[in-house]
Amino acid sequence: MSYVAYKSLLSDIRRQLELHDHQQLLEMCGLDDEAANIHDTRSLMRRLEEKKRFTIDELGDLEEVLESLEEFSLLGKLKKFESKRKEYNDLLEKISGALNDDERNHMEQVINIVKRETSVDFSRENIPSILTLFQKLQKHGSLGFRRLNFVKRILTEIDKEDLVREIEDYEKRRNKKDASERRKAEWYSWGKSFARKVKGGSSLNLVFCTTLF
Repeated sequence: MSYVAYKSLLSDIRRQLELHDHQQLLEMCGLDDEAANIHDTRSLMRRLEEKKRFTIDELGDLEEVLESLEEFSLLGKLKKFESKRKEYNDLLEKISGALNDDERNHMEQVINIVKRETSVDFSRENIPSILTLFQKLQKHGSLGFRRLNFVKRILTEIDKEDLVREIEDYEKRRNKKDASERRKAEWYSWGKSFARKVKGGSSLNLVFCTTLF
């Protein structure tokens, strides 16, 4: 999943945590000794990030907080994010591993393409592997959960069409899952709306019958 989805998830969690006792949250997170500098949920989340208590690829501490507070709806949303993120990371690791294992050294080719096509600033010494380069591209915004075209262009240029197909297969699976989730959400929304109408109609019928008799 992308950094946009990650920030959206954190925003949802922060808003929900605001409904809980602030002192309890500080104690759960082991930050009660820093209470003077943590005035609200926003600063609490920021402090946890600063202390590396959670990252986009490691959300275990937030899982525990949500589970302890019985925020199971948000916990499910977080786990779904983790699952999609893992599938995405596995894809990048597979591509990186395949390029590193190839008899030809693709590292220089890939770096030259990235320098030519983007404004990413880096030195060769700071890029020990293609996976590290992918991670840097993610932070730069040139690569993401729904932004894999750049990687496909790189792979096409270095004649790795088999890996391009790997990405395309991944995108098909992702799109199929997304479509399924949208349908479920639409049905859920429709069900809630229908239930409200039925409940409202029952109330009106009761009032009407009471008036008649």
